[in-house]
Amino acid sequence: METPATVQIGGVWMTPLQATAFESYDSLGPERSLGTLVDLDRLPNGSPRWDRATLEDWAIRLEWDRICGARQQELIEASRQATIEERRRLAKLRLSRAADFQSYGMTVLDRAKLDKITVKEARWLAGHAIRLVELGMKFERLELGEATDRIAATMRPPKPLDQMSLDELRAWRAKLEEVARV
Repeated sequence: METPATVQIGGVWMTPLQATAFESYDSLGPERSLGTLVDLDRLPNGSPRWDRATLEDWAIRLEWDRICGARQQELIEASRQATIEERRRLAKLRLSRAADFQSYGMTVLDRAKLDKITVKEARWLAGHAIRLVELGMKFERLELGEATDRIAATMRPPKPLDQMSLDELRAWRAKLEEVARV
């Protein structure tokens, strides 16, 4: 198999030897320099693989710094895109968890069977359900960047739970369900 006469890297044609030198130079990362390349890249017998003057000529003529910069920009952009995708994924996850909290609160109220439990138990369950729905709404609004100070006013019963009759608890539950649907 023949070695190609030239290789294109970053829009510049190089010989395979120049391309090898460039890839070694680029692999040094942000601390790259021609002197470092000469010092680190040695042959098995310990002598330098590259002549510094030749490397300097190639680096200028073949625009190694520009190509390295373009590669770095590509890496930065890829990293930026990955970060954006991760933020979107986490936002969806947080919104899902907020909806779960609201759903749990409504499930507590739905399964409470208020007719079959004491008023004290109903109030206790309602208090926990309120807290779950409130938390879910707060989490959702925080994720969406909305104000959270109005949630408490929306969710609080018209009077303390221990002073509410069973019918008032049912009416208030219906109001909570309405708020949760919106």
